Amino acid sequence: MRTIGLERTGLLVNRGERDPRGGSDLVVVDSWRVPVDLVPGSQAALYPPEHPEWLAQADWAIDPTNGSDANRGNAAAPLRTLGEYARRIGAGTVTAAVHTIQILGHLTEPYYVLNGAYPNGAIIRGQKTTIREGGRFTAVQNWNSAASPGVDGLVTDGTLPVSFAASGCLGRLVELASGAQTGAIGTIAKETAAKTARVLFWNAGSFARVNPGVNDFYRVYSVTRIEGPFLHNARGPAGVQYQDLEFPEVGGFDGLVCGNGPVFFLNCILGAIHTRLQVTNDVVVVTGCLVNIPGATLQVWQGELDFYGSTIACTIRGATPGAYIAIAGSSMAQTGLVAGEAQLEAREGSLIEVAANADFAAFDGGAGAAMNVLQGTGRLRNGAKVWGLGWTGGYGISVDSGGKMLYPTGDNLTAHADVRGAGLVADVHAGAVTRTYAGVGVAGYVDLTANLMTGAITGTGAMVVPARFAA
Repeated sequence: MRTIGLERTGLLVNRGERDPRGGSDLVVVDSWRVPVDLVPGSQAALYPPEHPEWLAQADWAIDPTNGSDANRGNAAAPLRTLGEYARRIGAGTVTAAVHTIQILGHLTEPYYVLNGAYPNGAIIRGQKTTIREGGRFTAVQNWNSAASPGVDGLVTDGTLPVSFAASGCLGRLVELASGAQTGAIGTIAKETAAKTARVLFWNAGSFARVNPGVNDFYRVYSVTRIEGPFLHNARGPAGVQYQDLEFPEVGGFDGLVCGNGPVFFLNCILGAIHTRLQVTNDVVVVTGCLVNIPGATLQVWQGELDFYGSTIACTIRGATPGAYIAIAGSSMAQTGLVAGEAQLEAREGSLIEVAANADFAAFDGGAGAAMNVLQGTGRLRNGAKVWGLGWTGGYGISVDSGGKMLYPTGDNLTAHADVRGAGLVADVHAGAVTRTYAGVGVAGYVDLTANLMTGAITGTGAMVVPARFAA
Protein backbone atom coordinates (compact mmCIF):
# COMPACT_ATOMS: atom_id res chain seq x y z
CA MET A 1 0.00 0.00 0.00
CA ARG A 2 1.56 3.26 -1.10
CA THR A 3 -0.86 5.88 -2.37
CA ILE A 4 -3.92 5.56 -0.10
CA GLY A 5 -5.96 7.45 -2.70
CA LEU A 6 -3.53 10.34 -2.88
CA GLU A 7 -3.86 10.73 -6.66
CA ARG A 8 -7.57 11.37 -6.21
CA THR A 9 -7.14 13.91 -3.42
CA GLY A 10 -4.35 15.79 -5.14
CA LEU A 11 -2.40 15.86 -1.86
CA LEU A 12 1.01 14.95 -3.17
CA VAL A 13 3.14 14.11 -0.19
CA ASN A 14 6.29 16.03 -1.05
CA ARG A 15 4.76 19.39 -0.08
CA GLY A 16 6.59 19.49 3.26
CA GLU A 17 5.96 18.34 6.76
CA ARG A 18 2.46 19.81 7.12
CA ASP A 19 -0.82 18.99 5.39
CA PRO A 20 -1.56 21.97 3.04
CA ARG A 21 -5.31 21.58 3.68
CA GLY A 22 -5.02 22.74 7.25
CA GLY A 23 -1.76 21.99 8.95
CA SER A 24 -2.18 18.34 10.02
CA ASP A 25 1.01 16.47 10.87
CA LEU A 26 2.44 14.23 8.16
CA VAL A 27 3.63 10.69 8.84
CA VAL A 28 5.78 8.34 6.74
CA VAL A 29 4.03 5.27 5.28
CA ASP A 30 6.14 3.08 2.99
CA SER A 31 8.45 6.02 2.22
CA TRP A 32 5.48 8.33 1.48
CA ARG A 33 4.77 11.40 3.62
CA VAL A 34 1.04 11.07 4.27
CA PRO A 35 -1.39 13.33 6.19
CA VAL A 36 -2.05 11.53 9.44
CA ASP A 37 -5.82 11.55 8.93
CA LEU A 38 -5.41 9.54 5.69
CA VAL A 39 -3.71 6.62 7.41
CA PRO A 40 -5.81 3.41 7.10
CA GLY A 41 -8.43 3.26 9.84
CA SER A 42 -8.78 7.03 10.13
CA GLN A 43 -12.14 8.75 9.48
CA ALA A 44 -10.95 10.30 6.20
CA ALA A 45 -9.61 7.00 4.91
CA LEU A 46 -12.95 5.32 5.60
CA TYR A 47 -14.77 7.95 3.50
CA PRO A 48 -12.76 8.59 0.32
CA PRO A 49 -13.44 11.51 -2.04
CA GLU A 50 -16.67 11.51 -4.08
CA HIS A 51 -18.29 8.99 -1.75
CA PRO A 52 -22.07 8.86 -2.47
CA GLU A 53 -22.78 9.65 1.16
CA TRP A 54 -21.00 12.99 0.88
CA LEU A 55 -22.55 13.84 -2.49
CA ALA A 56 -26.03 13.30 -1.09
CA GLN A 57 -25.49 15.38 2.05
CA ALA A 58 -27.48 18.61 1.73
CA ASP A 59 -26.23 20.68 4.66
CA TRP A 60 -22.60 21.24 5.61
CA ALA A 61 -20.92 23.37 8.26
CA ILE A 62 -17.32 24.55 8.65
CA ASP A 63 -16.19 25.70 12.11
CA PRO A 64 -12.45 26.50 12.20
CA THR A 65 -12.49 26.85 16.00
CA ASN A 66 -14.63 23.98 17.27
CA GLY A 67 -14.90 21.68 14.24
CA SER A 68 -12.93 18.58 13.34
CA ASP A 69 -12.06 17.15 9.93
CA ALA A 70 -13.01 13.74 11.32
CA ASN A 71 -16.61 14.91 11.85
CA ARG A 72 -19.67 14.29 9.74
CA GLY A 73 -19.57 17.88 8.51
CA ASN A 74 -23.14 18.99 9.37
CA ALA A 75 -24.29 21.62 11.86
CA ALA A 76 -24.20 19.14 14.75
CA ALA A 77 -20.68 17.96 13.90
CA PRO A 78 -18.94 20.57 11.71
CA LEU A 79 -15.68 20.18 9.84
CA ARG A 80 -12.67 22.32 10.71
CA THR A 81 -11.54 23.24 7.17
CA LEU A 82 -13.13 24.04 3.84
CA GLY A 83 -10.28 22.03 2.34
CA GLU A 84 -11.66 18.86 3.93
CA TYR A 85 -15.10 19.59 2.49
CA ALA A 86 -13.54 20.08 -0.95
CA ARG A 87 -11.56 16.83 -0.57
CA ARG A 88 -14.69 14.82 0.24
CA ILE A 89 -16.70 16.27 -2.67
CA GLY A 90 -13.73 16.05 -5.04
CA ALA A 91 -14.82 16.35 -8.67
CA GLY A 92 -18.01 14.40 -8.01
CA THR A 93 -21.57 15.40 -8.89
CA VAL A 94 -23.63 16.49 -5.90
CA THR A 95 -26.98 14.70 -5.81
CA ALA A 96 -28.63 16.74 -3.04
CA ALA A 97 -31.49 18.95 -4.26
CA VAL A 98 -30.30 21.78 -1.99
CA HIS A 99 -26.64 22.11 -1.06
CA THR A 100 -25.61 24.65 1.58
CA ILE A 101 -22.22 25.20 3.24
CA GLN A 102 -22.35 27.39 6.35
CA ILE A 103 -19.01 28.99 7.32
CA LEU A 104 -19.04 29.59 11.09
CA GLY A 105 -15.76 31.48 11.49
CA HIS A 106 -12.89 33.14 9.65
CA LEU A 107 -10.89 30.71 7.50
CA THR A 108 -7.11 30.95 7.14
CA GLU A 109 -6.15 27.96 5.02
CA PRO A 110 -3.22 27.84 2.56
CA TYR A 111 -5.53 27.66 -0.45
CA TYR A 112 -9.04 26.63 -1.53
CA VAL A 113 -10.04 24.64 -4.62
CA LEU A 114 -13.66 23.69 -5.38
CA ASN A 115 -13.99 21.16 -8.21
CA GLY A 116 -17.41 19.59 -7.69
CA ALA A 117 -20.45 19.64 -9.96
CA TYR A 118 -23.66 21.19 -8.56
CA PRO A 119 -26.56 20.54 -10.94
CA ASN A 120 -29.04 22.16 -8.54
CA GLY A 121 -26.74 24.92 -7.36
CA ALA A 122 -25.09 25.56 -4.01
CA ILE A 123 -24.87 28.33 -1.41
CA ILE A 124 -21.70 29.03 0.57
CA ARG A 125 -22.77 31.39 3.33
CA GLY A 126 -20.88 33.27 6.02
CA GLN A 127 -22.13 35.15 9.06
CA LYS A 128 -22.79 38.81 9.86
CA THR A 129 -21.18 40.37 12.95
CA THR A 130 -22.47 43.76 14.08
CA ILE A 131 -19.79 46.45 14.45
CA ARG A 132 -22.05 49.40 15.20
CA GLU A 133 -25.74 49.33 16.06
CA GLY A 134 -28.15 52.13 16.84
CA GLY A 135 -26.64 54.63 14.41
CA ARG A 136 -29.08 57.23 13.06
CA PHE A 137 -28.98 59.42 9.97
CA THR A 138 -29.65 62.98 11.11
CA ALA A 139 -29.41 64.42 7.56
CA VAL A 140 -29.76 62.86 4.09
CA GLN A 141 -28.95 64.07 0.57
CA ASN A 142 -30.73 61.79 -1.90
CA TRP A 143 -29.22 60.44 -5.11
CA ASN A 144 -30.45 62.13 -8.28
CA SER A 145 -28.81 60.97 -11.50
CA ALA A 146 -31.42 62.88 -13.54
CA ALA A 147 -30.12 66.24 -12.35
CA SER A 148 -27.39 68.06 -14.27
CA PRO A 149 -24.93 67.84 -12.70
CA GLY A 150 -26.02 64.72 -10.87
CA VAL A 151 -26.40 64.66 -7.10
CA ASP A 152 -24.81 61.85 -5.13
CA GLY A 153 -26.10 60.24 -1.96
CA LEU A 154 -24.76 61.62 1.32
CA VAL A 155 -25.75 60.89 4.90
CA THR A 156 -24.83 62.56 8.17
CA ASP A 157 -24.89 60.86 11.56
CA GLY A 158 -24.66 63.57 14.18
CA THR A 159 -24.76 60.93 16.94
CA LEU A 160 -21.27 59.63 16.06
CA PRO A 161 -18.63 60.38 18.72
CA VAL A 162 -15.99 61.40 16.16
CA SER A 163 -16.50 60.09 12.61
CA PHE A 164 -17.54 57.12 10.49
CA ALA A 165 -13.88 56.18 10.11
CA ALA A 166 -13.17 56.26 13.85
CA SER A 167 -16.23 54.06 14.45
CA GLY A 168 -14.91 51.40 12.03
CA CYS A 169 -17.72 51.94 9.52
CA LEU A 170 -15.79 52.62 6.32
CA GLY A 171 -15.23 49.73 3.93
CA ARG A 172 -18.09 47.81 5.53
CA LEU A 173 -21.60 46.75 4.65
CA VAL A 174 -24.49 48.55 6.31
CA GLU A 175 -28.19 47.67 6.71
CA LEU A 176 -31.13 50.01 7.28
CA ALA A 177 -32.87 49.02 10.52
CA SER A 178 -35.91 51.30 10.29
CA GLY A 179 -37.86 53.49 7.88
CA ALA A 180 -39.47 52.88 4.49
CA GLN A 181 -36.44 50.97 3.19
CA THR A 182 -35.87 48.71 6.21
CA GLY A 183 -33.61 45.82 5.25
CA ALA A 184 -31.87 47.66 2.41
CA ILE A 185 -28.14 46.87 2.19
CA GLY A 186 -25.44 49.34 1.29
CA THR A 187 -21.90 50.55 1.69
CA ILE A 188 -20.37 53.58 3.38
CA ALA A 189 -17.82 54.33 0.69
CA LYS A 190 -16.07 57.52 1.77
CA GLU A 191 -16.27 60.15 4.48
CA THR A 192 -16.60 63.48 2.70
CA ALA A 193 -16.75 65.62 5.87
CA ALA A 194 -16.87 65.09 9.61
CA LYS A 195 -19.69 62.59 10.29
CA THR A 196 -20.87 62.84 6.64
CA ALA A 197 -20.28 60.04 4.13
CA ARG A 198 -21.15 58.97 0.60
CA VAL A 199 -23.45 55.92 0.61
CA LEU A 200 -25.19 53.64 -1.85
CA PHE A 201 -28.14 51.53 -0.68
CA TRP A 202 -29.96 48.93 -2.73
CA ASN A 203 -33.21 47.04 -2.22
CA ALA A 204 -32.47 43.58 -0.80
CA GLY A 205 -34.85 41.98 -3.31
CA SER A 206 -34.67 43.97 -6.55
CA PHE A 207 -31.24 45.56 -5.97
CA ALA A 208 -32.54 48.84 -7.31
CA ARG A 209 -30.95 51.89 -5.72
CA VAL A 210 -32.97 53.35 -2.81
CA ASN A 211 -32.58 56.37 -0.56
CA PRO A 212 -32.55 56.27 3.26
CA GLY A 213 -34.62 58.72 5.25
CA VAL A 214 -33.84 61.24 7.95
CA ASN A 215 -33.89 59.55 11.40
CA ASP A 216 -33.57 56.07 9.86
CA PHE A 217 -31.55 53.78 12.10
CA TYR A 218 -28.80 51.59 10.65
CA ARG A 219 -26.31 48.95 11.69
CA VAL A 220 -22.83 48.30 10.31
CA TYR A 221 -21.52 44.75 10.18
CA SER A 222 -18.57 42.66 9.10
CA VAL A 223 -18.83 39.29 7.33
CA THR A 224 -16.92 36.02 7.58
CA ARG A 225 -13.45 36.19 6.03
CA ILE A 226 -11.91 33.59 3.73
CA GLU A 227 -8.17 34.34 3.62
CA GLY A 228 -5.96 32.73 0.99
CA PRO A 229 -5.97 32.04 -2.76
CA PHE A 230 -9.27 30.67 -4.02
CA LEU A 231 -9.89 28.67 -7.20
CA HIS A 232 -13.59 28.30 -8.00
CA ASN A 233 -13.69 25.50 -10.55
CA ALA A 234 -17.14 24.18 -9.66
CA ARG A 235 -19.53 23.21 -12.44
CA GLY A 236 -23.28 23.25 -12.97
CA PRO A 237 -25.90 25.36 -14.79
CA ALA A 238 -27.55 26.63 -11.58
CA GLY A 239 -24.30 28.10 -10.29
CA VAL A 240 -22.79 28.62 -6.86
CA GLN A 241 -23.65 31.58 -4.65
CA TYR A 242 -21.23 33.11 -2.15
CA GLN A 243 -23.08 35.17 0.45
CA ASP A 244 -21.99 37.31 3.43
CA LEU A 245 -18.29 36.58 2.89
CA GLU A 246 -15.14 38.65 2.61
CA PHE A 247 -12.19 37.65 0.46
CA PRO A 248 -9.51 39.98 1.88
CA GLU A 249 -6.60 38.29 0.14
CA VAL A 250 -7.00 36.42 -3.10
CA GLY A 251 -3.54 35.66 -4.42
CA GLY A 252 -2.00 32.84 -6.43
CA PHE A 253 -3.99 31.05 -9.11
CA ASP A 254 -4.09 34.47 -10.83
CA GLY A 255 -6.34 35.70 -8.03
CA LEU A 256 -9.93 34.63 -7.45
CA VAL A 257 -10.48 32.50 -10.54
CA CYS A 258 -14.05 31.71 -11.58
CA GLY A 259 -14.96 29.40 -14.44
CA ASN A 260 -17.11 26.53 -15.72
CA GLY A 261 -20.44 27.71 -14.33
CA PRO A 262 -22.32 30.78 -13.08
CA VAL A 263 -20.94 32.32 -9.89
CA PHE A 264 -22.91 34.77 -7.74
CA PHE A 265 -21.46 37.04 -5.05
CA LEU A 266 -24.19 38.46 -2.80
CA ASN A 267 -23.44 41.01 -0.07
CA CYS A 268 -19.74 40.17 -0.16
CA ILE A 269 -16.53 42.18 0.13
CA LEU A 270 -13.88 41.44 -2.49
CA GLY A 271 -10.56 43.00 -1.61
CA ALA A 272 -6.76 43.06 -1.80
CA ILE A 273 -6.48 40.93 -4.92
CA HIS A 274 -2.80 40.30 -5.65
CA THR A 275 -3.16 39.92 -9.40
CA ARG A 276 -6.68 39.83 -10.77
CA LEU A 277 -10.17 38.44 -10.47
CA GLN A 278 -10.11 36.20 -13.52
CA VAL A 279 -13.49 35.40 -15.02
CA THR A 280 -13.40 32.63 -17.61
CA ASN A 281 -15.98 30.92 -19.79
CA ASP A 282 -19.11 31.82 -17.89
CA VAL A 283 -21.04 34.44 -15.90
CA VAL A 284 -20.00 36.05 -12.63
CA VAL A 285 -22.67 38.24 -11.01
CA VAL A 286 -21.60 40.71 -8.31
CA THR A 287 -24.70 41.87 -6.44
CA GLY A 288 -24.78 44.23 -3.47
CA CYS A 289 -21.03 43.93 -2.93
CA LEU A 290 -18.09 46.14 -2.07
CA VAL A 291 -15.20 45.57 -4.48
CA ASN A 292 -12.48 47.27 -2.46
CA ILE A 293 -9.13 46.86 -4.23
CA PRO A 294 -7.70 50.34 -4.98
CA GLY A 295 -4.86 50.27 -7.46
CA ALA A 296 -5.80 46.81 -8.77
CA THR A 297 -7.65 45.58 -11.86
CA LEU A 298 -10.44 43.05 -12.30
CA GLN A 299 -9.87 41.49 -15.71
CA VAL A 300 -12.53 39.52 -17.54
CA TRP A 301 -11.33 36.75 -19.89
CA GLN A 302 -13.77 34.87 -22.12
CA GLY A 303 -16.68 35.42 -19.78
CA GLU A 304 -19.27 37.84 -18.43
CA LEU A 305 -19.11 40.04 -15.32
CA ASP A 306 -22.35 41.74 -14.21
CA PHE A 307 -22.73 44.35 -11.47
CA TYR A 308 -25.97 45.07 -9.63
CA GLY A 309 -26.02 47.65 -6.83
CA SER A 310 -22.33 47.48 -5.96
CA THR A 311 -19.57 49.87 -4.94
CA ILE A 312 -16.36 49.51 -6.94
CA ALA A 313 -12.89 50.80 -6.05
CA CYS A 314 -10.65 49.54 -8.86
CA THR A 315 -10.41 49.31 -12.64
CA ILE A 316 -12.82 46.89 -14.35
CA ARG A 317 -11.27 45.73 -17.63
CA GLY A 318 -12.46 43.62 -20.55
CA ALA A 319 -9.26 41.91 -21.70
CA THR A 320 -10.23 39.73 -24.70
CA PRO A 321 -12.78 39.67 -27.56
CA GLY A 322 -14.86 37.20 -25.56
CA ALA A 323 -15.15 39.48 -22.51
CA TYR A 324 -18.43 41.22 -21.63
CA ILE A 325 -18.93 43.56 -18.67
CA ALA A 326 -22.36 44.91 -17.76
CA ILE A 327 -23.44 47.55 -15.28
CA ALA A 328 -26.83 45.90 -14.99
CA GLY A 329 -28.08 47.89 -12.01
CA SER A 330 -27.12 51.17 -10.35
CA SER A 331 -23.51 50.95 -9.19
CA MET A 332 -20.96 53.40 -7.83
CA ALA A 333 -17.23 53.76 -8.41
CA GLN A 334 -15.22 55.32 -5.59
CA THR A 335 -11.50 55.85 -6.00
CA GLY A 336 -8.81 58.32 -7.03
CA LEU A 337 -7.52 57.35 -10.47
CA VAL A 338 -4.01 58.15 -11.67
CA ALA A 339 -3.10 59.11 -15.22
CA GLY A 340 -4.10 56.47 -17.75
CA GLU A 341 -6.45 54.56 -15.44
CA ALA A 342 -10.18 54.12 -16.00
CA GLN A 343 -13.05 52.79 -13.95
CA LEU A 344 -14.46 50.82 -16.91
CA GLU A 345 -12.04 49.83 -19.64
CA ALA A 346 -12.77 48.00 -22.91
CA ARG A 347 -9.68 46.48 -24.55
CA GLU A 348 -8.87 43.94 -27.24
CA GLY A 349 -12.37 43.74 -28.72
CA SER A 350 -14.23 43.40 -25.41
CA LEU A 351 -17.65 44.95 -24.75
CA ILE A 352 -18.71 47.11 -21.79
CA GLU A 353 -22.38 47.99 -21.47
CA VAL A 354 -24.49 50.09 -19.14
CA ALA A 355 -27.91 48.42 -19.24
CA ALA A 356 -31.26 50.10 -19.83
CA ASN A 357 -32.17 52.52 -17.02
CA ALA A 358 -29.03 51.60 -15.06
CA ASP A 359 -26.40 54.12 -14.13
CA PHE A 360 -22.72 54.09 -13.29
CA ALA A 361 -21.59 56.89 -11.00
CA ALA A 362 -17.85 57.56 -10.78
CA PHE A 363 -16.54 59.83 -8.05
CA ASP A 364 -13.29 61.58 -7.20
CA GLY A 365 -11.31 60.46 -10.22
CA GLY A 366 -7.89 61.75 -11.13
CA ALA A 367 -6.48 62.06 -14.63
CA GLY A 368 -8.16 58.95 -16.01
CA ALA A 369 -11.66 58.33 -17.36
CA ALA A 370 -14.95 56.95 -16.07
CA MET A 371 -15.21 54.78 -19.22
CA ASN A 372 -12.27 54.19 -21.53
CA VAL A 373 -12.87 52.44 -24.87
CA LEU A 374 -9.60 51.14 -26.36
CA GLN A 375 -9.79 48.66 -29.25
CA GLY A 376 -13.16 47.60 -27.85
CA THR A 377 -16.78 48.72 -27.66
CA GLY A 378 -18.76 50.73 -25.14
CA ARG A 379 -22.56 50.62 -25.26
CA LEU A 380 -25.25 52.65 -23.52
CA ARG A 381 -28.79 51.25 -23.61
CA ASN A 382 -31.99 53.32 -23.40
CA GLY A 383 -32.04 55.31 -20.18
CA ALA A 384 -28.49 54.27 -19.24
CA LYS A 385 -26.20 56.87 -17.73
CA VAL A 386 -22.53 57.38 -16.91
CA TRP A 387 -21.97 60.24 -14.51
CA GLY A 388 -19.96 61.48 -11.58
CA LEU A 389 -18.73 64.30 -9.40
CA GLY A 390 -15.57 65.51 -7.72
CA TRP A 391 -13.06 64.80 -10.49
CA THR A 392 -9.65 66.51 -10.48
CA GLY A 393 -8.86 65.89 -14.15
CA GLY A 394 -9.47 63.36 -16.88
CA TYR A 395 -12.58 62.62 -18.92
CA GLY A 396 -16.06 61.18 -18.65
CA ILE A 397 -15.85 58.84 -21.66
CA SER A 398 -12.62 58.39 -23.60
CA VAL A 399 -12.89 56.75 -27.05
CA ASP A 400 -9.73 55.73 -28.85
CA SER A 401 -9.66 55.73 -32.67
CA GLY A 402 -9.72 51.92 -32.43
CA GLY A 403 -12.82 51.89 -30.25
CA LYS A 404 -16.57 52.33 -30.76
CA MET A 405 -19.20 54.00 -28.59
CA LEU A 406 -22.74 52.73 -29.24
CA TYR A 407 -25.97 54.40 -28.18
CA PRO A 408 -29.59 54.36 -29.42
CA THR A 409 -30.22 55.34 -33.04
CA GLY A 410 -31.03 59.03 -33.54
CA ASP A 411 -29.92 59.84 -30.01
CA ASN A 412 -26.71 61.38 -28.74
CA LEU A 413 -24.70 60.96 -25.58
CA THR A 414 -26.26 63.98 -23.86
CA ALA A 415 -29.13 61.99 -22.38
CA HIS A 416 -26.87 59.18 -21.21
CA ALA A 417 -23.69 60.72 -19.88
CA ASP A 418 -23.14 63.49 -17.39
CA VAL A 419 -19.71 63.75 -15.78
CA ARG A 420 -18.93 67.03 -14.07
CA GLY A 421 -16.11 68.20 -11.87
CA ALA A 422 -14.14 71.35 -11.23
CA GLY A 423 -11.01 69.85 -12.79
CA LEU A 424 -12.59 67.70 -15.50
CA VAL A 425 -10.87 68.30 -18.86
CA ALA A 426 -13.82 67.27 -21.02
CA ASP A 427 -16.96 65.13 -21.16
CA VAL A 428 -15.71 63.05 -24.08
CA HIS A 429 -12.07 62.50 -24.99
CA ALA A 430 -12.39 61.55 -28.67
CA GLY A 431 -10.15 64.12 -30.31
CA ALA A 432 -9.02 67.70 -30.08
CA VAL A 433 -12.26 69.22 -31.43
CA THR A 434 -15.23 67.32 -30.04
CA ARG A 435 -15.29 67.56 -26.28
CA THR A 436 -18.95 67.50 -25.22
CA TYR A 437 -21.53 64.74 -25.23
CA ALA A 438 -23.89 66.89 -27.31
CA GLY A 439 -21.08 67.54 -29.77
CA VAL A 440 -20.63 63.86 -30.48
CA GLY A 441 -24.29 63.70 -31.54
CA VAL A 442 -25.19 61.63 -34.59
CA ALA A 443 -22.32 62.97 -36.68
CA GLY A 444 -19.60 61.08 -34.82
CA TYR A 445 -16.31 62.35 -33.49
CA VAL A 446 -13.04 63.67 -34.86
CA ASP A 447 -10.29 61.05 -35.19
CA LEU A 448 -7.68 62.87 -33.12
CA THR A 449 -6.70 61.02 -29.97
CA ALA A 450 -4.45 62.28 -27.19
CA ASN A 451 -2.36 59.87 -25.15
CA LEU A 452 -3.60 60.22 -21.56
CA MET A 453 -0.09 59.60 -20.25
CA THR A 454 2.00 61.85 -22.54
CA GLY A 455 -0.50 64.25 -24.12
CA ALA A 456 0.72 63.37 -27.64
CA ILE A 457 -2.06 63.69 -30.26
CA THR A 458 -2.42 61.17 -33.08
CA GLY A 459 -5.09 60.40 -35.71
CA THR A 460 -6.24 61.31 -39.21
CA GLY A 461 -8.42 64.29 -38.36
CA ALA A 462 -11.34 62.69 -40.21
CA MET A 463 -14.87 62.53 -38.80
CA VAL A 464 -15.63 59.02 -37.58
CA VAL A 465 -19.28 57.93 -37.24
CA PRO A 466 -19.72 55.39 -34.46
CA ALA A 467 -21.45 52.12 -35.26
CA ARG A 468 -25.00 51.92 -33.94
CA PHE A 469 -27.64 49.43 -32.91
CA ALA A 470 -31.44 49.43 -33.05
CA ALA A 471 -32.99 50.92 -29.92
